[in-house]
Amino acid sequence: MNRFTINQLSYLSGLPDKTILFWKKKYNAFQDCNLENKPDFKYNTEHLNRLLNISTLFHLDKKYDLQSICQLDNDTLQVKVEIELMSNLIKKNLNEDIINQLVASCLTYNETRFNLIIDSAIKKLTISDFYNFILYPFLMRIYETFQANEEKPVQFFYMKSLLKGKFHYLIECSPNFVDKKSKVLLFLPHGEVNEIGLLFCNLILKNHGFQTFYIGSNQTITAVQQAIDDISPDLIISFIPNNDNIKSYNATLESITFDLSKMMILGMDSNLKNIKNTECTKISKLEEFHIILDEYEQKKAEV
Repeated sequence: MNRFTINQLSYLSGLPDKTILFWKKKYNAFQDCNLENKPDFKYNTEHLNRLLNISTLFHLDKKYDLQSICQLDNDTLQVKVEIELMSNLIKKNLNEDIINQLVASCLTYNETRFNLIIDSAIKKLTISDFYNFILYPFLMRIYETFQANEEKPVQFFYMKSLLKGKFHYLIECSPNFVDKKSKVLLFLPHGEVNEIGLLFCNLILKNHGFQTFYIGSNQTITAVQQAIDDISPDLIISFIPNNDNIKSYNATLESITFDLSKMMILGMDSNLKNIKNTECTKISKLEEFHIILDEYEQKKAEV
């Protein structure tokens, strides 16, 4: 059974740690055990899933009061969440709680629930809002929670598998590239296999109408250079999920023959600061990525 610190519980639920501890103390939110306020106490998956469900019901226009929610057993709590899930969360655009339920779906290995939430959100929200307020925050919450862990919980890999399948499906459903749009090469360097972020970039580019060439993860410098020579891309995009392979990113940038002012690397600020090259564009915010893509196409159209 996986164990989580109070800080990880806070990251995954989107709740301040003080709020979690207050709910525990005043409302007995984690009914089943005496936590004794030990700072090094590790919460289990059941605690986290319960916390996510309590938070979800509590935010439904205060339809449920917190004390009553915390008195429910886990099975009853789960049933109430599932009843309210589609009729309220998606309808009212309660983004934090939608993200919470995606996290809960991964924790409990519930692929049906995960896909139902994603598919319903796509139907109810605009594509832009879906990316900005659901999918991207969900990704960042997961990465920020576990990026420092040498050994990731198994649900982390289950989540990645679900997301990869969903991204591939969404990419297949995306419109074909717009004629005369720029060609974009997407890759991860040798040793980097965490391609969720890069798939996400590909999905955004597809919906902007770009012609993308996705060669994927774990690419040698030779392979990247061959793709550049064969495709002659207008832009190159990569994604850095952590600092584990930073040497490979820097080595690739030093070795490839390409105008690096036309290369973008996306990721969190803490990772991007370790990229030595100063020519490439480093992007940590999704909104900035959209703006840069729009500006690039506008400039190209003016030439």
